[in-house]
Amino acid sequence: MGGGDALFAQIDAGIRASKVMICCVTEKYCLSEICQREVTLADTLRKPIIPLLLEELDWPPAGQLALIFTKLLYINMVSGGLEALHSDKFNEVLHKTQWHVSQ
Repeated sequence: MGGGDALFAQIDAGIRASKVMICCVTEKYCLSEICQREVTLADTLRKPIIPLLLEELDWPPAGQLALIFTKLLYINMVSGGLEALHSDKFNEVLHKTQWHVSQ
């Protein structure tokens, strides 16, 4: 994507071409209108969604994303600290992603 490209058209094309959507869920993510639109589009297109919880939040988070996230299990990246990014949690993300891509 370069200068002058239509941002939303590029995001739309990327989501449509994707095999899986990984959401890095924080409070700011849940409040972002753009993020809400991206998740809604992925859900409408029946794309698998893997939510990664990056900070302590109630699940599902309150707001528009609750309707989509309520049916999903998240991967808690908070519980292991920084080590989680290099251990079992990272492997869980990798395996779930590989499984969805292979479908």
